Amino acid sequence: MYLVDRFDLPEYQQEAREAKSAKMLFALWDKVCSHYDRGQIGRYELEEMRDLVWEQMTSLVKLQSQIEASFSVRKAS
Repeated sequence: MYLVDRFDLPEYQQEAREAKSAKMLFALWDKVCSHYDRGQIGRYELEEMRDLVWEQMTSLVKLQSQIEASFSVRKAS
């Protein structure tokens, strides 16, 4: 029997906030888009998740840049 994954906005938002990599965020976004494509969620949920995923992705990129800058400083010393 095939069970369809249900969409719970707060749970998905929490999952996005806890994502530790871009790969995890892209996988989550893919799941959200699948729900939208199947008509299981509306535009509001899609946009809420898009904004959060984008915010988290931006944070991850900034963190990665800071880490790389830190290693560059250490190598130069």
